[in-house]
Amino acid sequence: MTASVTVPEGHIRAYYERNRDRYRIPEARRVRHVLLADAETARWVVDRIRSGSRFGTLARRYTIDSGSRDSAGDLGMVRRGVLPRALEEAVFSAPVGAIVGPIETEHGWHVARVESVTPNGHSRYEDVRGSIESELLASKRERVFGEWLEGRRAALAVIAIEFAHPGDPINGIPSHRH
Repeated sequence: MTASVTVPEGHIRAYYERNRDRYRIPEARRVRHVLLADAETARWVVDRIRSGSRFGTLARRYTIDSGSRDSAGDLGMVRRGVLPRALEEAVFSAPVGAIVGPIETEHGWHVARVESVTPNGHSRYEDVRGSIESELLASKRERVFGEWLEGRRAALAVIAIEFAHPGDPINGIPSHRH
């Protein structure tokens, strides 16, 4: 019934332009960190990093964060709202390669390094075109099917006048009362 339904390219492009906020990519930072139990050890780790020790080696050896230990402290791409506030503010204001910390949070003392930054932006039309087309096509098919179904119901569901409700203004007498 809906196999022949299509969405014109112009409608897909117009949808993308009207809904650009939907395809916004927020700033993200790739962060590596070491979580430590006390400030003294955190300061020692910062000194070791600045003197040339490998961040990943220190993270594997000294972090108390079991979730990032195996990945050498790599937290992956982090967006705002994920990290504790103090750590987040420091990480999102630091340039790539900067050592951040030690910063105390409810989890302990963090020492972090910003590995890379993905700036704010929007997904390219070419990258989201397929998903927009699928969404618009599903909506249009649902609408076309609904119209077809209503037409079929109207054609097949005819109530004989003798079975119609007498108060119905189409079939009944307007003065009828119960």
